[in-house]
Amino acid sequence: MKKAQSSTEFLILFGAILFFFTIFLVLIYRNISDVKSDRENLLVKDVAQTVQDELNIAKKASNGYSRTFKLPVKIAGKTYTAIIADGLVEVRTKRHAIALPVPEIVGNLDIDNSGTDYFKYKIEKSGGRVYLAAVTS
Repeated sequence: MKKAQSSTEFLILFGAILFFFTIFLVLIYRNISDVKSDRENLLVKDVAQTVQDELNIAKKASNGYSRTFKLPVKIAGKTYTAIIADGLVEVRTKRHAIALPVPEIVGNLDIDNSGTDYFKYKIEKSGGRVYLAAVTS
């Protein structure tokens, strides 16, 4: 076997190994990306369901009901928006969004990404109406 043939075969083998290794890394990256996306989607749903549950409990409770609850500042390390409008709570990141039905309330969610670990809200029922407000301290 000649030296030129050996080095050509080595380069072909090395190229094939490099090609398959690159394909392998791309597949792993896609899988990790899918897992992160699924996690973010679940966390978006969790925040929306937390708000929905708190409002539904308050609506069913008797007058005088009062409770505070917390929402995270970020979802999977990303900022998000959350609003209550037209009987829906909508939670949205750049990649995911969900809207769930909620009872009529007075107030809204003030998501300002202020740098704290969580947003704190107070929910009360008085005169048959549910009130929601951000707690500043």
